[in-house]
Amino acid sequence: MKTFRHAFATAVLMALSFFSASGWAAEGVDAQLVARGEYLARAADCAACHTAKGGQPFAGGLPMASPLGTIYSTNITPDKALGIGGYSLEDFDRAVRRGIAKRAGTRCTRPCPIRRSRG
Repeated sequence: MKTFRHAFATAVLMALSFFSASGWAAEGVDAQLVARGEYLARAADCAACHTAKGGQPFAGGLPMASPLGTIYSTNITPDKALGIGGYSLEDFDRAVRRGIAKRAGTRCTRPCPIRRSRG
């Protein structure tokens, strides 16, 4: 299970370049890994929650009602300033599975269904 989580997280991080294998090729990233990430991101339907109506893919901002008020989905693009582009595998895993953001160790909202894949 740990190997799957590692492969999934790595592939999703790479796929979030809006599925552009050519952009990663210039950086020497394995095109097969990007294709796998695209497949996993589509299978997990990440865009459903991480793309606001009329917004850029994976840029977040989708409002979701909750008992605590409105929660807005996070930006999971590869942008290093606004998204998760500067996240390591450990940062990504900690944010998704434990709800701890990279930035100053703050808490994240935790509605992401991927958390159900803990093992």
